[in-house]
Amino acid sequence: MDFIHAFIFGLGNSTNFLQDPHTAREWLDIYASRRPFRFWDGELPAIKNMSKRLGVPIVPAWVAKATSYIEDWTFQSCQKAKSWTKSISTDEEHERKTAAVVIDQLEMAVGSKIAQDPSLGPHHLQVASEVLDHLAAGHETSGITLTYLYWELSRNAALQDSLRNELLTLNPQIERVSSSPSRELPDSRIIDGLPLLHALLMETLRIHSAIPGPQPRKTPSPPISVAGSPPLTPGTRISAHAYSLHRNPRVFPNPEVWNPSRWLDCSEKEKAEMSRWFWAFGSGGRMCIGSNIAMQGLWTTLIAKNH
Repeated sequence: MDFIHAFIFGLGNSTNFLQDPHTAREWLDIYASRRPFRFWDGELPAIKNMSKRLGVPIVPAWVAKATSYIEDWTFQSCQKAKSWTKSISTDEEHERKTAAVVIDQLEMAVGSKIAQDPSLGPHHLQVASEVLDHLAAGHETSGITLTYLYWELSRNAALQDSLRNELLTLNPQIERVSSSPSRELPDSRIIDGLPLLHALLMETLRIHSAIPGPQPRKTPSPPISVAGSPPLTPGTRISAHAYSLHRNPRVFPNPEVWNPSRWLDCSEKEKAEMSRWFWAFGSGGRMCIGSNIAMQGLWTTLIAKNH
């Protein structure tokens, strides 16, 4: 959360959950408490609403209160970032680096959109709603991936040694604690080029996808064929699963085995085919817009952890 919050709102406004575990635990517990009830909103909202009207709600009232807490917290973060932007001096290099660049861009984009269509609603709520999606997707998926990655590494000491040796080739080195907030970091293109680090993340995202379940869509009009099917009626719900795509034995031999070397000991043709079936971030026009910042955050955290 510290990483994605700072990315959106700037370092001057970011959370500091790492050094404030009490606040972190409170926030994360409230956020996670709603998880068992997401199914109803996502899959059967009509039944959820009907049960509420009948006086026997499937989703308890405290879930709405927990959601309001998260929404209010996000809104306050937006307001704080707006005030911060007005107060900083853009003549100072350090302040430019800590400015709320993402939220500033969202403010302008949403403002332009509402100017064209006022029916979209209050500007500040549109921005906060967009940001809430980014915060949820940005912290939860990365947290899941890192948890599985550390678990897999904990069972392979030799692989840990190989990773440390590869990370020692970075110049400059990434430190977990630095007395200089402006200390130079390795070029992201160099980090991206570390073969073992890349293979570890790709294999973890393959077998432990943070969002392994369905990504539902509705077919358009006129009827279309999907993956060789007969023409489908417009409005038909279809979906694909990262879990299933990542376990195609033709593309990923022994698919249930966590094996980073499959991304290293392969031909360019085999790698291209694996990448084509790799769906941790989706694909096409609906692909995760945060895939690059997610990989950057995972790389940096893993490097610092194994320094």
